[in-house]
Amino acid sequence: MESTAYIARRYEQRETYELSGSHGGAYGLGPHVTSTYFNCRRHDWQYGYTNCDLDRYFAEATATVDPDRRRDLYFQAALLLNRDLPILPLWAPDEVHARHRRLGGGFALHRDARRTFGNVETWTLNP
Repeated sequence: MESTAYIARRYEQRETYELSGSHGGAYGLGPHVTSTYFNCRRHDWQYGYTNCDLDRYFAEATATVDPDRRRDLYFQAALLLNRDLPILPLWAPDEVHARHRRLGGGFALHRDARRTFGNVETWTLNP
């Protein structure tokens, strides 16, 4: 399903149940999410990999509105990560998330489970 149609179906045309699938955890959300795992100015940050060129590529890609420039910057970031291999994931989770339409309050279904369950204390169960 094309992404615009999927978003419309997911948020505007809910029926009894809602289902979402994901592969790869947060990495599946987009290249910009990967930037949160690296920070060249903090050597104690996440995996300990520091490369200020990588940080610059991510920052510029996030700031640009030119899709060709953004694609090139993410490509450059990928080249660095593939060359240096700061992490080597040995597995990637397959996740399926479902919800009943009675769930309400602050509940929202996201592809990233951390976002889905981040505010569990605000959920309600409607009659």
